[in-house]
Amino acid sequence: MDVRTRYLVASPTEIDDIVENPHQPERWPGFACLDLDLEKLVDLLALCREEALSEALIRAFEVHHQASVQGPWLIELPADLCGALQALDEAERQALADRWSRSESFAGAPWREADLAMAITHLGALAKIASERGAVLMLHQGVEGDPVVIG
Repeated sequence: MDVRTRYLVASPTEIDDIVENPHQPERWPGFACLDLDLEKLVDLLALCREEALSEALIRAFEVHHQASVQGPWLIELPADLCGALQALDEAERQALADRWSRSESFAGAPWREADLAMAITHLGALAKIASERGAVLMLHQGVEGDPVVIG
């Protein structure tokens, strides 16, 4: 089953607004896609930190809202992950995408290495916007709607 995910830049004070109406791309820059979920982000964080997968990595992602066990969830990406993604040059993005594509969370997934390199580029750009605005980069997982690039 596909998991709808949306990445957006917002202030933690806007959580209630996001939960009530998540489809306002002009208000919260970001992008939407399928199956780039928390499990895959935990793998990405492990690669960036050069650590083994652990519960501590999962706890690095702050859950701001959880409607139910099935979601949707609104999750803040760790600051060190955002900083790492912003700092990557092209060669480093490609190398990270290659390693990420071979992680267990992508086994059987339709994501290609080039897709992941593009996702890393977009996440880094959003992390930079968040930093410049004094905001954070969030994952809205399980959000309804079509997965399309929105900003």
